[in-house]
Parts: sequence; C-alpha cells; structure tokens
Amino acid sequence: MPAGYRVNCGLFNDTACIRIQLSGAWEADTADGHMGNGKAALFFGPQTKRMPLSVEGSFISLGISLRPGACNALNGPRVDKIVNRIVSAERMIDPNQNVSDMFDPEATSEE
Repeated sequence: MPAGYRVNCGLFNDTACIRIQLSGAWEADTADGHMGNGKAALFFGPQTKRMPLSVEGSFISLGISLRPGACNALNGPRVDKIVNRIVSAERMIDPNQNVSDMFDPEATSEE
C-alpha cells in the first residue's frame, strides 16, 4: 500500500481469535476504549457488535480462529471476560515471550 494509505473496516466475529500483526499501524474501538499498535500478537474476544478497525500503510496479519469451547479446553481466558475486547496474546500465553517475534515479515506465505 502507498505510504499514508488507510483502510477503515471492522470485525464481527462470533468466536475468539488470535491475530498476529507483523507490520502496519492499526487502531480499534473496543469495550475498553480506543487502542492502537504496530507489530503485536493480540487475542480478540468474540464480538456482539461490529468492532471498528483501521490500518495504515502496508500490513501483514496472521489470524487463528478458535472454535467455541477451545479457550476452555486449552485453559485459556474465559471468553465471557473478553467479549468485545482485545488483549495482548503474550499476556495469555507467556509474558516473557514476544509471540510476534517468532514470525519473519519477509518470509514467503509458505514459510
């Protein structure tokens, strides 16, 4: 994308998901207020309404959707506590590990 180009869109998922943003500057309006970040690994709770989201410039995102019951089976967060929210995936997995550093933004799709 050209420098300064901005995509305004939204999310409306009925399941929790992990999104790993490898590049791009994003912003979202959540139940906890407006937030934004660059490179990050994030845990999105399910949404009860459209969550406004935007990203500026070129971006790379990886997404992993979790089926209903997966958070409970994997000893993850209680889904009812993260509805319409975004929290750091590191906080959910291992606060000493930066999950987004595990991926090379220059890698091919196959890698």
